Amino acid sequence: MRQFDAVVVWALDRVTRQGVSYLFQQIQALHQYDVKLISMQEAWLESIGELTEVFVALIGFIASYESKRRSDRTKAGMDRARAEGKHIGRPKGKKDKVPRERIGYQVRGAKERGVL
Repeated sequence: MRQFDAVVVWALDRVTRQGVSYLFQQIQALHQYDVKLISMQEAWLESIGELTEVFVALIGFIASYESKRRSDRTKAGMDRARAEGKHIGRPKGKKDKVPRERIGYQVRGAKERGVL
């Protein structure tokens, strides 16, 4: 029994950063269960018909490439800051007051914002 009809994402590049082939796998898995993938930023994808796969591939490639570039820039900035003697990360001795629950945080966050 299907639990939902659609998955809504802000943008297709938020589905995965693992590349085009993984994005296609995720989309195919949704199609197998007759679940629609809706992107708020790429609403035009629903109306382009046969070219959908080409545009999805292009968006997936761009997302993967941009993710790698952003990571490289971040690492370079952190290396530069370390070379200047700056501390990277949380201040020493700083701890969370309440231990974080790792499982289900997306659902809890959505409930807190009134989305669910």
